[in-house]
Amino acid sequence: MGVAAEPATQNNGRPVKVPSFTLERNGDEFAYVWQQHGVAIGIDQLHESHHELYGEIMVRSLLPDAPPHVHWGHTNLSSVRTRSTLAKELSQRVRDVPWASLLETACTKTAIEYRRGEPTVDLSGFEWPVDAPMLVEHFLPEGEVTLIFGRGGVCKSLLALTMALAIKTKTTLPEGLAPNKQANCLYLDWEAQRSNQLRRIWALSKGFGWERPPAIQYRPMGRPIWEEATKLRAEIDRLQIGFVVIDSIGYACVPEDINEAATALRAMGAARSLGVTVLVIAHVAKGSSEQKGNRSTPYGSIFFENSARSQWEIRRGESREEGVITFGAYHTKVNDGPIERPIGLEFQFFSENKRVSRIDLLSCDLQADPELAVHTSLQTRLEALLKRGKKSVKELAEESGVKPGTVRVTLGRMKNVQKLDVVHIDGSGYWGIREN
Repeated sequence: MGVAAEPATQNNGRPVKVPSFTLERNGDEFAYVWQQHGVAIGIDQLHESHHELYGEIMVRSLLPDAPPHVHWGHTNLSSVRTRSTLAKELSQRVRDVPWASLLETACTKTAIEYRRGEPTVDLSGFEWPVDAPMLVEHFLPEGEVTLIFGRGGVCKSLLALTMALAIKTKTTLPEGLAPNKQANCLYLDWEAQRSNQLRRIWALSKGFGWERPPAIQYRPMGRPIWEEATKLRAEIDRLQIGFVVIDSIGYACVPEDINEAATALRAMGAARSLGVTVLVIAHVAKGSSEQKGNRSTPYGSIFFENSARSQWEIRRGESREEGVITFGAYHTKVNDGPIERPIGLEFQFFSENKRVSRIDLLSCDLQADPELAVHTSLQTRLEALLKRGKKSVKELAEESGVKPGTVRVTLGRMKNVQKLDVVHIDGSGYWGIREN
């Protein structure tokens, strides 16, 4: 919050000093207070149309002997006539207040700040930057929008909630998923009810060995995300949020057509406008994950995928062990840096009185599950097979389901394997992991 006095305005050629005020801004919510007049003006829900700025204005009285509510309405902040009409209306409700000057100050300053944007800079004046920072190593680039997608029942929401718990407490998860700093987290839920997430967060916390869950901010959602973006940015500022989960982007676009480019651009633009690290959950396009080994895509317009800076596909394994869900996370896109290795994880569920009482997150071997192994790269699969012992090209081809010629070419590109002197029974050489 700061105190400011606007430059003098003109009245019939004479300068008129505008009273000093305090301004508090949270996201795109602006609150102005004129203590000497006992008046506060709040402006939010800002949006532009036809080069004019619109928003909602709430005027309140701070005087102890007056009703607090003075005015609320949607208005055109850019219109001189609208401001003049509103000033006359307010003068009839609360006298002896320079409403024209106050409204001019609030509307003008709001427009300036809202449209300010980032300054233009000369990139040559900056040093060569270090690698892009990660909020969670191998998984979440800091300050960017990451999208995870998959079929129903693959634990996307549970994984996102686990990430939030890890970030809030700076707890390292399996497979080296280590938060680099602690941050407050906000879970935006268009799908489930609060009671569902409460049960999950308690069970996960027990799995971490905590008596009670850490503070995770939760907000049930209903309207499209672009209609909520202004309020969300203010909430993020107030609560000092550093990580947001959007569950899920399809429901966050209703009732618009998710296959339309404009819908995807509005939704992902709203997610990016939150200004913090965002994890967006999406569903999988129908039929794109039916065949083994093929690449799936998120449901909806291609611009969901194009707008994300990093993207992971989540696939469930074939394991049917009771109380265990095994899944793989496959990095399918990144805008800055290399593709990360596939990650194998599993949730173990423990029950008491037919209710889940604890959930543990553990590593799993992707190569041990045929459904998960087939979606890893051939180099990854060959390396995993050779870690179990030396093998010939023929054996590797049979076990990986790939032609011998492809296996031979791939082995030649791998720096961590070598051809051994031992000769296979058919005359071909064995291959093994290169010793350091």
